Amino acid sequence: VHNVNIIKNGLIDIPMLQILQADGEVHVDAKLPDMDQDTATKIVKTMHYIRVLDERMIAAQRQGRISFYLACTGEEASTVGSAAALQPQDMIMSQYREQGTLAYRGYTTEQFMNQMFSNEKEPNKGRQMPIHYGDKALNFMTISSPLGTQ
Repeated sequence: VHNVNIIKNGLIDIPMLQILQADGEVHVDAKLPDMDQDTATKIVKTMHYIRVLDERMIAAQRQGRISFYLACTGEEASTVGSAAALQPQDMIMSQYREQGTLAYRGYTTEQFMNQMFSNEKEPNKGRQMPIHYGDKALNFMTISSPLGTQ
């Protein structure tokens, strides 16, 4: 499927919206999103950055250098694309595996490292569990770990 269709009542297979073919070409009948080149480039660069960050931090966690990490591998497009659709003043209330939203907003590698290594340079002075990101200036509410709510 190459165009958005609203699904009405009934049990049906939900199609996957696909605009690009495997070779990067646009499907003939697909409708391209209204987006400028700078935004598209920022989205792609942020998704790539998050993939690299995930690889490095999973390795660090497995080596015992950080205590906790949840990758968003395979979910980069949904989180980064969602952030791209918002305005900077919009508040993001995130959850695990959505670090792409924060990176898109401008959270730096140094900020990610300070938070994940829980050091004194992190705004909470290392008192927050790793990957419980938050940044008031970026309108990104701190991630919480609700336990016993399931």
